[in-house]
Amino acid sequence: MQRAEAAYEYSQRLSHNVRTTKDRQRREGRWLSAAPLGLEINDPKDRKKRPGERWGVIEDVF
Repeated sequence: MQRAEAAYEYSQRLSHNVRTTKDRQRREGRWLSAAPLGLEINDPKDRKKRPGERWGVIEDVF
């Protein structure tokens, strides 16, 4: 029973830490995921995207 309680507490603490970190990253304007397919992030601070190596393939598809 003690292991189950310890696992539950660990899970709750981990969840709280992840939520607070992601909230802080959002407030700071950071990227939280990868750039859309075919694009690359120019500079994470300004959040501008530029065409990547596969951009020509994306244009051909659409």
